Amino acid sequence: MDEFEKELKIGFLEEISQRLTDTEECFLSLESNPNDKSLIENIFRLAHNIKGSARAVGYLEMGEFTHELESLLLKIKNDELKIKSSTVSLLLACNDHLKNWVARLSKNLEDHMDSTILIAKVISHSQNNGALDVATLFAESLVEEMPVFPEATVEALPKLLGSNVTVEESIRVGVHRLEDLMNYVGELVILQTVLSQQKYEIASPLIQKTITQLTKITKDIQDISMGLRMLPLKQTFKKVQRIVRDTANELGKEVAFHMEGEDTELDKTVIENLGDPLVHLIRNAVDHGIESPEERKSKGKSHVGNIYLKAFHSGGRIFVEITDDGKGLDPSVLKKKAIEKGILPSTQMITDLEAQRLIFSPGFTTKSEVTEISGRGVGMDVVKNNIEKNLRGEVSVTSEVGKGTQFLIQLPLTLAIIEGIIIREKESKFIVPLSHVHESMRIENGMVHEVAGLGHVLSLRGEQLPLLRLGQVLRLSQGPVVMTSGIAIIVKSGSTPFAIVVDDIIGQHQVVIKRLGEEIKNMKGVMGGAILGDGKVALILDLQDLVSNHKKVNRPLSEVRGAA
Repeated sequence: MDEFEKELKIGFLEEISQRLTDTEECFLSLESNPNDKSLIENIFRLAHNIKGSARAVGYLEMGEFTHELESLLLKIKNDELKIKSSTVSLLLACNDHLKNWVARLSKNLEDHMDSTILIAKVISHSQNNGALDVATLFAESLVEEMPVFPEATVEALPKLLGSNVTVEESIRVGVHRLEDLMNYVGELVILQTVLSQQKYEIASPLIQKTITQLTKITKDIQDISMGLRMLPLKQTFKKVQRIVRDTANELGKEVAFHMEGEDTELDKTVIENLGDPLVHLIRNAVDHGIESPEERKSKGKSHVGNIYLKAFHSGGRIFVEITDDGKGLDPSVLKKKAIEKGILPSTQMITDLEAQRLIFSPGFTTKSEVTEISGRGVGMDVVKNNIEKNLRGEVSVTSEVGKGTQFLIQLPLTLAIIEGIIIREKESKFIVPLSHVHESMRIENGMVHEVAGLGHVLSLRGEQLPLLRLGQVLRLSQGPVVMTSGIAIIVKSGSTPFAIVVDDIIGQHQVVIKRLGEEIKNMKGVMGGAILGDGKVALILDLQDLVSNHKKVNRPLSEVRGAA
């Protein structure tokens, strides 16, 4: 075992310890809330992610054990197995088994645990619909007799690397303390902005100079505090490399993996949430994208397929590309499968691009049989949900039949601070993330017209965009809506581009995102709040989400163009 492999395994042990704590809490909640579908879905995804991560770092036995546990959870998820007290006991026993396993591995990275009887118990419980049998009882007693090892600590793990590896001196700091630091730094930035705005109204040159120096120091403190949470993507990319190798070997395929930009840094929270979607996309690229060596030869391709993983900065955001040179996404096949699964009505006409986006639909899969790698109908919808909701990013797909497929993920550098534009509608100010804005322009005569049955549209370089007023969407005022004055913000982040009119754009600033209170935290179209330079609070809007249910925006763009 080389030194880098040791680092990968230690990183996995640190990660899985927290996940096992999360699953235990979920199992306990499940006993009192057996009909909570969201809770069951969360447990299933946690088990699925643990399985993938274990295999990625070479713990195949743990991956096999978790796969059987995942199969049991799938039956629960599909209502094929009712949750009983014995079911929850079994799940907790499996969780304890994994905790003991992790604790032993923290002392010896090559340690093993016998899971044979516990696996038999899981299979028996699944096949007998939760009924206890002799094997189950025997397994229960075995689990109870397992020695419980002390949990692994981050301080102890580097000792496993050996004396040849230099470990930078560090201390453990709780994530909540870093979050508190970020909040206070955000408050400092706000106060500094207020001072800067008032600087030239102060007569004293000394105070003006002091405020200027304070501005520079505040910026340095902000950069340093942000840097405390920034980590390179290298370890995540290396884990993916192992996934490509193992998945290709399992499927009998030959795949060359290419990486670029692994030194690109991201916020720790972003990296943690990016790992699972990335694993899904890479495994799908090997399984669904890359053809078998024989099939590739018959098409005149090299028998070795290629997968490219690339990360880079652009426009204040991070872009991650996953590209393969496989068979691509066939729109006709995707349409047929979607109709078979009831995802798409047989009479509905869609474009090839819309057909390719069907892969993000819940329950969609082109596999007819369930394997350890795919076919369960989970993965791509989870990818889209995690990236858009948890990471405030975007994911898109482009493909050409016979040439390959590319997934493009756009991510913010951090989830704590965003670059946004401050807009005004009536007497209220709001913030829109700059990444959501394609362009903005002042409305001039002849740009806006009304189409019968569709409402207002904006003519922009030959394109007809559905047009809304922000005050209309937020119900800030009653009476007729004026569309012919103001500034139009063009949004193209979703499947249907649209424009929204505001009274004015005040400026562009970095803002610190604040969590919303319990009363409004689930408000549709609101990402959070921020304190402006004048000390007032402004809501951060997700325009795409805000207007997603508006009938003019939901109409196909072709329908708008045809009517116009």
